Amino acid sequence: MLQVETSAAVKSEIDLATNRIGQMMKEKGITFTAVTAAEDGSGINIQGADSARAAEIREILDTIVPRWSVTPLEAEWTIRIPDSIKQQVEATSVDTTLTVLRQRVDELGVKEPIIQKQGSSGDRIVVELPGLEDPERAKGVLQDQAVLEWKAVAYPPG
Repeated sequence: MLQVETSAAVKSEIDLATNRIGQMMKEKGITFTAVTAAEDGSGINIQGADSARAAEIREILDTIVPRWSVTPLEAEWTIRIPDSIKQQVEATSVDTTLTVLRQRVDELGVKEPIIQKQGSSGDRIVVELPGLEDPERAKGVLQDQAVLEWKAVAYPPG
């Protein structure tokens, strides 16, 4: 039995949106103090934003986080991820994990494996590998963490 860390997927989604918002505000020359993920993991906070450019900030938010809850308050903005999007991110992370596990089990050469969701929250996956002779190898292959990250690369001039 494996459990998918769906909270990590939601955190990753918030972190990605945080970085994109900060980058777009910089590109448009909008001054701000900070764009940070909320400490409770519920969304994003923008501090010290130029209130004269609120319409442009709203346009950026509508582009990057179109269905998120946005509350502007002078130079401070609070952006919260709705439960529906949070649940969608969690479900996608479980489905992606299922796909990855199936591909990894295929590498082991097990005939007729069982890989399926289980539990009321849907974040647990049962893996049965009948006839497998090296269970420790299978655990190692299945539990390897896979993370794909995109990072901006800045090249020095010239």
